[in-house]
Amino acid sequence: ELNPQIAWVADPSGQITEIAPLWGDLVGVSLEEGYGEGWKRVLHPDDLPTIEEIWDEAVRTGDEDRVDARYRVRLVDGSYRWFRVRARPRHADNGSIVAWYGSLEDIHDQVLAEEALRSSEDRYRLASRATNDVIWDWSFEDQRATWAGAHKKVLGYPELHGNTDLDFWLDHIHPDDRPRVLASQTDALETGADYWHEEFRFLTASGEWIDTRSRCVIVRDESGKPIRLVGSMLDITQQKRAEAELHWAAFHDPLTRLPNRALYQERLRTAIESARQLDRFVALVVLDMNGFKDLNDTLGHAAGDQVLVEMGTRLTRNLPRNATVARLGGDEFAIIIPDLSTLDAHRVFLARLSSDLADTMEYESLSIPISFCGGLAIWPRDASGPEELLIAADLALYTAKADIPGTITEFSPGLRVAAEGRAAMLATARAALTDGRIVPYYQPKIDLHSGKIMGWEALLRMVGEDGEVFPPSYISAAFTDAEITVKLTDRMFSCVFADLANWRATGTVVGRIAINVAAGDFRKQTLAERLLAHAREYGQTLAELDIEVTESVLIGEFGPEVSRMLDELRSKGVMVALDDFGTGYASLTHLQKIPVDVIKIDKSFIDQLDYRDAKATAVTDAILQMAKRLDMQTVAEGVETIEQARYLKARGCTFGQGYLFSRPIPAVEVPTFLSTPNLHRWEFGSAVSSTR
Repeated sequence: ELNPQIAWVADPSGQITEIAPLWGDLVGVSLEEGYGEGWKRVLHPDDLPTIEEIWDEAVRTGDEDRVDARYRVRLVDGSYRWFRVRARPRHADNGSIVAWYGSLEDIHDQVLAEEALRSSEDRYRLASRATNDVIWDWSFEDQRATWAGAHKKVLGYPELHGNTDLDFWLDHIHPDDRPRVLASQTDALETGADYWHEEFRFLTASGEWIDTRSRCVIVRDESGKPIRLVGSMLDITQQKRAEAELHWAAFHDPLTRLPNRALYQERLRTAIESARQLDRFVALVVLDMNGFKDLNDTLGHAAGDQVLVEMGTRLTRNLPRNATVARLGGDEFAIIIPDLSTLDAHRVFLARLSSDLADTMEYESLSIPISFCGGLAIWPRDASGPEELLIAADLALYTAKADIPGTITEFSPGLRVAAEGRAAMLATARAALTDGRIVPYYQPKIDLHSGKIMGWEALLRMVGEDGEVFPPSYISAAFTDAEITVKLTDRMFSCVFADLANWRATGTVVGRIAINVAAGDFRKQTLAERLLAHAREYGQTLAELDIEVTESVLIGEFGPEVSRMLDELRSKGVMVALDDFGTGYASLTHLQKIPVDVIKIDKSFIDQLDYRDAKATAVTDAILQMAKRLDMQTVAEGVETIEQARYLKARGCTFGQGYLFSRPIPAVEVPTFLSTPNLHRWEFGSAVSSTR
């Protein structure tokens, strides 16, 4: 009576002779009325024929495994509830059946859950017809998988119209991925997880390996044992390729195809850490080309680009395979030679390198000399870390430039006096802040489709005591000082809001203003408060302000906190621009998570635009397409030619910024500049003549 299952007994002919009292309570019928075949009166009419057939066959054959079925029972309130019936015969010594013993088990909740799952699966299968999802359903009991969705389009195997065994799935997973996939799935099954997901390569019927993302729901029985896996496979090959291209672009120079500054920094850290463990040495050489600007001015940028490519080729072919040759920017290269056994082990490579660089290169029947200067520093002799090692190499490079051009100068302790230069920069920056000589200059951002000025970027300039205007590089050391960085940014905020107030007082409409902020501005977690305070001081709001941050700031050690503060600013109308995109290490996954409204394409990519070279434009095209899909605006930095502007316009770039339109100008010139009628025409040719 205490058993939740309802026990019953039948005679050899199948007539019910006993039923547990719980049955009468549930159906509202006396036990006597249920004896014989009376129990059939409370079965659902749709289920009765099947149950009668099963029961009659079991009684006739004596099959012990025949009676295991489901049916609905009408309860005392008139509703129906699902039960599972099971029965086994009891035999006499001569083998004849003397009675049947059975039970009824309430499985209503289980059946409803299964029906809900089937309904969900059906909806998913229907939805998958409009997508590229491959739907699969694995049964542990049958050890078979059924397939649906886009399997014909994505995988192409005819056998997937039926069902397959486990070996089919395993045999088509890439051998290098298979152990990881099996381990991941086994862990999910054994730890009680409700879901499993993994990415792996899968072989299609055409013989092509595609990248897939597989996800599934793990269906378990009441004991927690897995009984089904219902999931999907999605072809993510194109996404992977796009991410790989962006990742490569983030760590390589598009012209020379050498590692860029970001990858150089990573490899130098790795080389030093390895050398520290193995008691070895690391050589760092920084190279600059002599007269490169004159070369560009006289022979053109195409010649200069060819010299840079040739420089990278010669550097690479004269160094050991484990060395890194990187282009840090412009005509500056770096060489990392790791795992040196002695302090002098680098000399044989550098001697070979110097000899090769002494030969001229040919360009359009011209012989062009490759002139360079280099600085060499050795870890750990000259520095304890990568940053100090670069400083030491740079100091040696400066010495080579000043004293013996065309050579590689080795660092010596006496060169550390150059560190005084940094101190001088910091002092200069502090004095400029005190005297109010830090001011914004404004460079317009042009709508590439209308030709109109839609906003400006406020660029920091320092005015010397004699009135000469200096770029930020004149006090570059100040931007690595956390305290001075905040003061410089606050000065820029104050000046920009003051200029906005003056322009609006005279009816000058300038559009949105963008201001750069650095990592140091986020350390005190007061960026929003500082901005609001400056805005209120001049009776302004943040509604037309853009904040520009670099990838390293967004994805660095303060990344999560930076994102929180930027979200706070966005709620107040501020737009966030990702500056110099493509030169750091942001990926598609990052862009989906970080709070960014605008992507600024770095000048290094714009410089490479060329209708005849698809490789040179591939990265820019990929960034523009990605931004469009993510519903982000784009700004091309460093637009200098009409061809670049037209190329960017044709591919949907939102804004252009660069010397083609205007150099940065002081605030007092902005109203006059805005009144120039030619700048409001859609074609850019007239803009060139009026701004150069």
